[in-house]
Amino acid sequence: MIESSALATSIKDKLSSLTDEQKRDIDSVHDAWASGVQEYIEANLKFSGAYIGTIPGPAPDTLSGTYSWSVNSFVLEGSTLKGAAATSFNTWVTAFETALKAISFAGADDTEIVTLATPIVLTPLSLSISQADLNDIENADAGIDIIAEDIATNILATVVTTLTAEATSSGSGTGTVTGITLI
Repeated sequence: MIESSALATSIKDKLSSLTDEQKRDIDSVHDAWASGVQEYIEANLKFSGAYIGTIPGPAPDTLSGTYSWSVNSFVLEGSTLKGAAATSFNTWVTAFETALKAISFAGADDTEIVTLATPIVLTPLSLSISQADLNDIENADAGIDIIAEDIATNILATVVTTLTAEATSSGSGTGTVTGITLI
């Protein structure tokens, strides 16, 4: 489950691990932001769904049940954030949005029993953070908290538009995954 405070902590930890020299290097700072967000999302964003299948015969697949999948495709690069930041804060936010809209779940579930036939891609809403939201902050940590809150809220508000997905099981079954929800 995505939690804004834990996401903020991940970003802050990456930034605080930079040396003083790296903190003055804009590439290192954007790389730390990107890795803090990417590593947290990859470790904590999952979806679950109920697999119902049949095996040749057509008998019910005994492996039918509820499974979960972890993110396996999400890329947020520091160089992308840096390039966007050079244009404007809004462009920097758009770089985050673009990366979030490319999050997908594909292949085998976490136990490697059920495999999706096609990836499930998230379609999150637009981020609502603006430069004005950061005008009265007391320190960088407060700004990170605001941005992390917006990212987490955005992900949690995502409507999974894929209602069913074709899948196969390791027991030679074929079927569908239904009831797909973020967990």
